Amino acid sequence: MNTRKAVLRVGAIFLKVAIFVLICFGLVSLGQTTYRYTHAVFSDEAFETAPGKDIHVEISENVSIGKFAQVLEEKGIIEDAKIFKLQMKMSDYEGTVKAGTYELNTSMKPSQILKILSKANEDKQ
Repeated sequence: MNTRKAVLRVGAIFLKVAIFVLICFGLVSLGQTTYRYTHAVFSDEAFETAPGKDIHVEISENVSIGKFAQVLEEKGIIEDAKIFKLQMKMSDYEGTVKAGTYELNTSMKPSQILKILSKANEDKQ
């Protein structure tokens, strides 16, 4: 009888320690993921180092920001379309991208890309 109680107590302690370790591991993993994602959004780093490659990008009329970002990712101008969408939404350039042909470089920072697209729109007005 005492042996059974001891085994149950040891089992309960082991279970609590295992749950604690899993929670700690989950929190560390969540923190690392959050850091990497926010660093990517706010760091404004170019996809490639200079001099990079010039790439022509044509954006059709009524294109969504998601499709536009996907095109930039496919062409190798940005690393991640989802992060670029967030960068655009958090900047002053949200909603300023319009149809046209642009010459962008793979060594441009996302803020530079957005500025070029914004200036191109200002020239048309």
